[in-house]
This record gives sequence, C-alpha cells and structure tokens, in this order.
Amino acid sequence: MFTGHPEQEIYMAKKKKNKKKPVEPGKKKAQKKDIKKEVKATVTAKKEAVKEIVSKSKETKIKLREKIKLEKSSHSYKTYYHRRYGKYINKARGPAMVLFKIAAVLFFLFFVAVVSVMLIFGRDLPDVRDLKKMNFDETTRIYDREGNVLYSIFAEENRKYVPLAEISKEAQHATISMEDKNFYKHFGFDILGMLRAQMKNLQDDKLSQGASTITQQLAKNIFLSPEKTYDRKIKELILAVEIEVLYSKDEILEMYLNKISYGSNAYGIEAASQTFFGKPASDINLIEASVLAALPKAPSYFSPYGQNKKELMGYCKQNADQLDQISNTEELLNSEPAANPDATEQTLNPKATQENASQEIAPIYVCTSPYDKNYVWGRKDYALERMVEDGYIDKNGFLDAWKQGLTLKFIDPLHKIEAPHFVFYVREILEQKYGKDLVESGGLEVKTTLDPHLQSLAEEAISLQADYNLKHFHANNAGLIATDPKTGQILAMVGSVDYWNSKIDGQVNVTTSMRQPGSSFKPLVYAAAIQNAGIGSGTILSDYRTIFNKKDIPHNADNSYKGQMIVRKALAQSRNIPAIKAYYLAGEEEKLFDFLDKVGLTSLRQFKNDFNKNAEKNGWTFNYGWPMAIGSGEVRLLDLAGAYGALANSGKFMNINPILEVRNRKGEILDQFVPDGHDAIDPQAAYIVTDILSDALAKPAGSWRNAMTIAGHTVASKTGTSNKRVGKGSYPNNNVLIGYTPSMVVGVWVGNTDGTYMLGNAWGFADAGPIWKYFFGEVLKNKPDEKFTEPAGIIHKGHELFPSWVKYKNFDAGFKRADETQQTQEVPTSDLFGSPNKNAGSGNTPQDVIIKEPVTPPAVPAIPGGF
Repeated sequence: MFTGHPEQEIYMAKKKKNKKKPVEPGKKKAQKKDIKKEVKATVTAKKEAVKEIVSKSKETKIKLREKIKLEKSSHSYKTYYHRRYGKYINKARGPAMVLFKIAAVLFFLFFVAVVSVMLIFGRDLPDVRDLKKMNFDETTRIYDREGNVLYSIFAEENRKYVPLAEISKEAQHATISMEDKNFYKHFGFDILGMLRAQMKNLQDDKLSQGASTITQQLAKNIFLSPEKTYDRKIKELILAVEIEVLYSKDEILEMYLNKISYGSNAYGIEAASQTFFGKPASDINLIEASVLAALPKAPSYFSPYGQNKKELMGYCKQNADQLDQISNTEELLNSEPAANPDATEQTLNPKATQENASQEIAPIYVCTSPYDKNYVWGRKDYALERMVEDGYIDKNGFLDAWKQGLTLKFIDPLHKIEAPHFVFYVREILEQKYGKDLVESGGLEVKTTLDPHLQSLAEEAISLQADYNLKHFHANNAGLIATDPKTGQILAMVGSVDYWNSKIDGQVNVTTSMRQPGSSFKPLVYAAAIQNAGIGSGTILSDYRTIFNKKDIPHNADNSYKGQMIVRKALAQSRNIPAIKAYYLAGEEEKLFDFLDKVGLTSLRQFKNDFNKNAEKNGWTFNYGWPMAIGSGEVRLLDLAGAYGALANSGKFMNINPILEVRNRKGEILDQFVPDGHDAIDPQAAYIVTDILSDALAKPAGSWRNAMTIAGHTVASKTGTSNKRVGKGSYPNNNVLIGYTPSMVVGVWVGNTDGTYMLGNAWGFADAGPIWKYFFGEVLKNKPDEKFTEPAGIIHKGHELFPSWVKYKNFDAGFKRADETQQTQEVPTSDLFGSPNKNAGSGNTPQDVIIKEPVTPPAVPAIPGGF
C-alpha cells in the first residue's frame, strides 16, 4: 500500500493500535461489571457536580441579596459620607450630637406638654358647635351711694346680628388691619405675636398683653371669663383651634363683628353704625370704618362722646410758640427784662372791646395734610395707615378718607345717663383695674360715692348760671366738683354745662381736664413756704416791683404794687409778687414738687419729666420756674380739690375715690372702700393757710368778698384766673373758685371747653362765684357753723398766726427791688377797683350774691396773672 503522505501514515497507525483484540471468555464478564461501575460512578459524580453548582448558585444569590441590602443601609450611607466628609464630621461630631439630643429631648417634652395641656384644660371646655347661638354677656350696673341706678353697661336690645354680606368691605378690612392682619393666614393663633407679647409681659412684670387673634378674642368673649390669667389664655388657644376647625374664616369674622363692644352701649357693628352714624353697617364708608375699627381696643377711652375724642379723631394744633404750648407762661404773666426797667408795659388793645374782641385773635392754623407738623394723629388715622400697609387701600384713598374725617359728624346719643361725666370717670377706673371685657360683660355691681341730692344741686347751680355766663362773659362751659376731705370720696361731679351738647364739646369732663389754676394755686405755695421757711400770716412779704431770676419783673393782676404788706393780705388779695417770693422761700421748683406730690398734684413733675426726656431733640430743657407760683402749670380741678382737702383735713391728704364697693356676678366682693390717706402738710401750716382763706375781712370788700363767703359759716376760699394773650392784651381763659369747710371741698371752673378766651370782665368771683356760692349755700343751709380745729403749737401775735418753728427775720431782704422810688406804705384794703363798696356787708356776714342775678363787675382790662 502506498503510504507516501505523512498524515495517512499516522491515521493507519492509530487504527491498527485501536483494533480490538480477542477477549477471553472470563474476562468479558468482568469488563462489563467494571464498565457498569464506571458509568454509575460517572453519573454519581455528575449529580454531585450539579448539586454543588446549584448550592453555589444559591449562595451567590443570597450573598447578592445581602450585598444589595447592605449597600442600601444607613451604615452604607454613613460609610459613604464618612469617607467623603469624614474629616469635617469628626470636627463637629461632638457638638452636633449634643444639639441633636437636646432637640430630641425638647421635642419630647413639648409633645408631653401639649398632650398634658389638652388633657388638663381641654376636658371641661364648652362645646363650640353652637357658637352662633351663644351669648353669655351680663350687664354691669353703676349705682349712686343710695342705690339708684346711674348707668347700665351693656343693653342686649342694642345689638343686632347681621350676616357678613351686610357689613361693608371697608369695615371688614379696617377691623382685620387693626386687630389681626394675618387673620386669613393663621390657624387660630399667631405664634410670633404671642412670643412678642410674652416678652413684653416679662419686661413689664405683669400680664398686660396676650396677642389675641380675632378667633381668640371671639372664644374669650363668648366662653371665657375676661380675667388676664395664663389658665384662661391656654383655654382660649384650645377653643380657637376648635373654632378654626369647625367654622370658615368668613363665619368667624361675621361672629366677631357681631359680638364685640364699640362703647356707648353699642354691641356689634350694626348697633355701632346706627348709634354713631345713623346708618346700617352695609353703608359704612372708609372713614367711618376706620373710626369703628379704632374703638374696640378701649371703647370708653376713645368714645366719640367722651373727653378723649381728639385722641380718636386726631386734631390740629395752633401754630403757636413752643413755650405757649408748654406752660402758657406768657399768657399768665407780663414780664420785662431788668435791663430795660423803663420799657413800656403792655396794655390791652383799645380796639379789643367786648363787641369786637373776637376780631383781635389770630386765625387758627388749619392742617391740610395728616403729615402737617401741627397735626396730631388719632387712632383712626393709624387704622387708615395700616389699611395702606396691608394693601386694602392706596395712598390716595388714605388722604381722601383723612380729609373726610375733618368734617365727620356723630349723631346725638339716643340714650341718657345720670351724672354722665361721673359715670364715665368711674367706668374708666374700672376698666383700668379689671379690664374692659369684665366691665362690659362681667355682670359687675358697682356702688359709688355719688350723693344724688348733691349731684342734682350741682347740676342746678351750673344750669342757672350758664346763660348769663355765655351772654356776659362769652364762657360756654362750667364744671363743679365736690369731695369729702375726710375720706376723699367724690360727692358730686358735673363735667360740663350739657353733656349732650356737641357744640361746646360737652362730653369733655372739665373737672378731669388739664387746666391752668391761676391764683387758686397760691395757697399751696404759701403752705410750702410756711412749712419749709417758717413764715407766718404776719410775716412781711412786700408787694414791690421786684426782679426775679436776675431779669424778670412780673406784674400784678391790676398792674399796681401795694408796697409793704403781710402774708395774710398778700394771699387774701391774691398779689403776685409776694406769692413769687413765697415760691423761693419754699425752696423753688424741686422742693415744691416734693410738697405737691404729697397732696396728689403729681402731674406737674410728671409733665416736666416727660417733656425733658426729649430735651436734646427739642433743643431745650423745660422748667416751670417762678411762674409756677401763680398757676402756670396745668392741673386737674379734681386733683386741686384733693390738695385743698389736705388743707381742710388738718394736713392729712386722702386719695380721691369714687367707688364704695364692687361685686361680681356671684355677689362676691371684689373691692370695698377703705379710706386711704397720709400726712402731707404740717397741721400748723395747713391751719395758718386755712385761717387766712377763711378770713372774710382780709378779702377785698364788695363783689369779690361777697362771692367767696357764705353768711353765718366759716368757709375758706380762693379764686384763680389764668389769661390768654390776644393781640397786645390778655383775656381770661380759665376761671376757678375753690373753697372748703372741714367736711366738704367745692371747686368750680368756668371757661370755654377749647381753651379760647373770654371777655375781659370775666373774673373767678364773677362767673364761677355765683355757681360756687349757690351750691355751697344750699349745702350749708340750716346747718350749724363748723369751725376748723386749731392744732397745738400755733403762736399768736395779735390777729396773726405763726408756726412753732417761726423764723423772725426780714425775708424781703433776699429780693432785689426794681424800683427803689416805689412808695412803701400799705394801701388800705378796698374794693377790687379802688373804691370801697358801701353796699358790702360787714364783719363775717357779707351780703349774699344771688345766683339768678349775678353781680356784673365793671369792665376792666384783663391783666395776666389774674385773681
């Protein structure tokens, strides 16, 4: 065979090799067994291999699942971030963990506190589901001392519920801006507002603010008591949230506007709109809406019918000199520099007669914009401003509404009140003490000190003289206050000729208004001089042309000087120069403040301190100086009566109080009158001043003496007149007559409510005198004369009295005369105008002045620093 190819040869060799050899018979059977074993072993091995493969596959899947799970774990994330940011984390890990743990603890405590509060305070809360039908208000009643009702605060019939659709949008927006600007954004409470309020409470150390939303106010007014406590506040919050859950915002606003008080017995916006404007709430315009939105915070204080109406509506100041605005010193006095002693003294402009005096006064400055420097913003102006800030109106809308406010009129009140000025004075005190909510809806029973007989008599005295004063003196208003000096109780208060007469601003209570007392302030200056310097009624304080403060030469009311005179006649005849000397002897301003504070006249010091807080901004520091001695500082007639009460009560001052008892709706006594007083004036000093003021013969004879005395009775009395500069002269603008017995102090003020001047013949004894004499005469009629008790230690020198610490020296030597040629003899006491009145009574029983035919004194120029 041909085998030339190599591959062919190899193939043939393998074939030859693999050719089966013949098997022996015994071995063939053994081979078969071996083959079977081999096959079985192979199959078993394959099965084991498959099992191993399956097992490994399962392990792989499990590991894969665990790997995926591990990669998604927090540990994996932590590892990832640790690798990337580890160096930064390590630095902050300690503080961060501490803060995290603190936050966790605080959150847990907060959660526990919330749950606890809900469990403690929420279990006894009322159901708010019938909120619209609920009304738990109760009437507060004010009584006189005999139990007669003077006034009921809240009358249900003066409330009408109207749907929100019948309330003008302007009224809604103004209310939201003033009370709760985020009303439509919060869920019943304002967290930031509450935090601010609590910070203020902690700062003031009293619970004065609560930052209540409209929803909270609604919950409080309907369900809760008005007391300011944290317990009530928490319940208020819980109820507010429940209300927000059950009612829409519009429903809540509707209920609020129908529930709140607007004052003057108007509850709900419909009643308020009808009461103040005579129109339904749907017709309220922007300016009216701003007024109504301004009232709920303090409806009594901001009442359109009250004495703080200017603070509600805003007002325009006269464009006057700063000093005139502060103390009216130039209106009381006429002084000239010592460097020019021969300067011509100012006299009344001859053209300014009774007929044409009104032509001499400069026109009142008219404010043309709310941003005028002379315009003082009222609360309604702030309501308009907030509406601009909240986007409800634009700037032009604000200005248009402001202009309408200048002529806005309020309709006459539809209800009458007994002793209205006294009632609202009491109400204001109650609101300051208990809050307006409790006063308006707490069902209080308030018994006052008012004597109905004396109140009626006071109103009669004012009424009988009103027309005469208006016709002859151009005085449109008058007020009277009567107090008990032994207790401080107010027995009668008439704040104006007619409370309901808006033409004279009759709602203004002139007895609690700040007015210049004029010479009625002098007895207190002399009392301080007696106490501090040891002068007596017989001490010589001459009435010469004198230089004070190195440059000032004040004048007397009649532009004359009476030369050498003793304190008794100087005070009784109301001479200015001796009174100014007494001011310096008393220790001047600060020492006099200390004295006045003790007798309740704290307003003088307070005014000075308040003004001088902005002294750097104002560019000057205010001081009263010697003009204070003749009444340049403003005080309230009520406070002046309290100070005179200390003179009447042997030097002991009793705090003025109009309330005898206050009970809550359960009949529990909340407050009960307890006389509250302290020793203020040395008894000897008080008695010496009282002895001078009750000496009828020391007073100028004639109409002045007659007007200030009560026949058959020992009564101490003093007049006072402050003047207003008009052109080249001055006219009176505040006339006072105040007097007392050991059991009663009576003060009368006459003038114009707005402070404008009267005619030149308007003196305290001429216009206030008849009112004072009629009232006091009727009170003392058929009663025995009540003498003042002389204290131990008084030194008698003939008719004159000195304190036990008297200093006998020439007090005049400490003052420099401006005119050494002035005669020194004492001018005999005579009628005010120089000639004795032959018709005057004699002794201590001068002729009575009949109130129905008041004395008409001769017309004379009004000189600053009146009687």
